[in-house]
Amino acid sequence: MNNKLISNNLISLDQVDSTNDYARMILRNNRVPEGTVILADEQLKGKGQPGNSWESEKGKNITMSIILYPKKLQLNKHFFLAMATSLSITSCLKDLEIETRIKWPNDIYHGQKKIAGILIENSIQQNTITESVIGIGININQIKFSSALSNPTSVRQITGRYTDITEICRILIYNLNRWLGKLYAGYLKEIRSKYMDNLLLLDQPAIFGINNSKRKATIIDVEDDGTLVLRMAGGSIQKFFFKEIEFPL
Repeated sequence: MNNKLISNNLISLDQVDSTNDYARMILRNNRVPEGTVILADEQLKGKGQPGNSWESEKGKNITMSIILYPKKLQLNKHFFLAMATSLSITSCLKDLEIETRIKWPNDIYHGQKKIAGILIENSIQQNTITESVIGIGININQIKFSSALSNPTSVRQITGRYTDITEICRILIYNLNRWLGKLYAGYLKEIRSKYMDNLLLLDQPAIFGINNSKRKATIIDVEDDGTLVLRMAGGSIQKFFFKEIEFPL
């Protein structure tokens, strides 16, 4: 297992539009070592999932991107990158005695509030993932958020104390090496099982937004490509990909 996938190649920035955009700009001009980390004190245009932004107060949170070259990962199993990264964050926060769950596909929640998010952007050639930029945002010491955000929280809001961001980065990188190392070593069954164990609302009836209507259903599975599988109230099985469903309402 590769325990040193992410090592000492760190690019530290005071300010950047987006660490993911910066990583992709680097890749257009240079092939940096795998596991290179771009870490920024401030993002001016931080990105969440398509159509969403990521708010982060300067110097208060973790905003980073990681460059990988996962060529051995089959394209139809690309979602394992999200699974492994999600587990890295939940494991990191557990080390800080903060219990979290993964809200499909890859938001990290403490109770009903979002503490972290992930944005993965892949480059694909001939049915192969040649490059992957994994963006990670974790709310650490920020205590005030925009009113436009409905449910954010942070490590400081949960624990009531200031936390050293450098120390959390160290713990996070340790866990990224652990879970991404398992991914590269082919431990897909373990990763998938642990992801499901940590999935928010698994086997719990909830109200979902589907085709502009509210429907009662239960999450029963997530497939290897990230497809969400629901058992509807009437017993039928339906499948949804990201942006095809809203939950919980």
